[in-house]
Amino acid sequence: MRCANYAALAATLYASLASAETHKVLVLKADGNADAATKAKVDAEVQKLARSLPGATIETGEVTFTDAAVAVGCSGGEAQCRDEVLGTMGVDEVVAITVTAMPSGDTRVLVDRIPKSTGIKNATSTVTAGQVLEAKLESDIGPTFGAKAPEPPPVTTPPPPTTTTPPPSTGVVTPAFGEPGGTTTEPTTTPIPNETPTSPPTAEGTSSRGPVIGFAVGGGLVVLSLIMWGEASSTQSDINSAPTKTTTDFQNLQNLESKGETYAALGNVFFIGGLVVAGVSGYFFWRDHRKHASTSAMIAPTLFDHGAGIALGGVLP
Repeated sequence: MRCANYAALAATLYASLASAETHKVLVLKADGNADAATKAKVDAEVQKLARSLPGATIETGEVTFTDAAVAVGCSGGEAQCRDEVLGTMGVDEVVAITVTAMPSGDTRVLVDRIPKSTGIKNATSTVTAGQVLEAKLESDIGPTFGAKAPEPPPVTTPPPPTTTTPPPSTGVVTPAFGEPGGTTTEPTTTPIPNETPTSPPTAEGTSSRGPVIGFAVGGGLVVLSLIMWGEASSTQSDINSAPTKTTTDFQNLQNLESKGETYAALGNVFFIGGLVVAGVSGYFFWRDHRKHASTSAMIAPTLFDHGAGIALGGVLP
C-alpha cells in the first residue's frame, strides 16, 4: 500500500516537472493599419514559423498585444507591460505582430518575441507589391524562430564557348564535283541577230488613259446626282403626307424640308460636276486623237549602198 502511494506521488511530480519545463508561447493577433486579409495571411505564416521553436507549445491568441495590455490595465509599451500580460495569459512568451500598409504600396511586418526574463527579440520584413508574402516572411522572420532561411537557387555558369581551329591549309585546291580541273566556266551570252531592243512605254499610252478615267468619274458623278434627286423626290413625298397638327409635327416638317433641300442641292452639284469632268475629258480625248492622226512629210538626204539620194517620210508634228 505504501509503495503504491509512493508511485502515484512520483508520477505526479514527474508530470509537474514536465509541465514546468514546457515553454509556452502565445502568438497574438496582428495589429496595424493593413487590411484584414493581409493580417490574416501574416498571422498564419507567423504561427507556422513559431512552431519551429524546439520544445515549445504554441498557442493562438484572439487579441492584439495592445488589447491585452489595456485588458490588464497597463498603458505602456511592450517592455513596460510584458510582465502583466505574460502573468495574466499564463505563458512564458508572447509574440506581438504589427502589419503596416506603406504609402508606396509595400507592406511592412514587425514581429516581436517578448519572453519573461530575456530581452525582446524583433524582426522586420518589407514585402513589396506583387511579391509573395509567405516566402518573404520565411526568409526575413523565420531565423528569429530558429527556422532555416531558404537557400537561394544555385547559379549555373554556362560553359565557355568552344572554338574549332580549322586544319592548316596544304596549298592544294581540290576541284569541286562537276568542275574538271577546278576551273569555273563563266556563262556566255550569244547575241540574237536582228534583235530589236524593246523600248520602255512612252507617255502616250499613259496620257490616253486619262480621258477614259475622266469619263468614268464624270459618269459616276451623274449617277450620284440621280440618286440624290431620287432621295429629294422621296423626301418631298414625305413632306406632302406629313401631319401639321402639333408643334412637334411642324418641327418634323421643317427637318424634312431641310433634308429635301440638301438632297436636291447635292444632286445639282454632282450633275454639274459630272458634266464638267466629262466635257474636259472629252476635249483631251479629241486633242490626243487628232494629234496621233496628223502626220507631216519630211525630206532628208540619205546614203545608199549604190549612191546617194533623198528620203521622204512622215513624222509626228
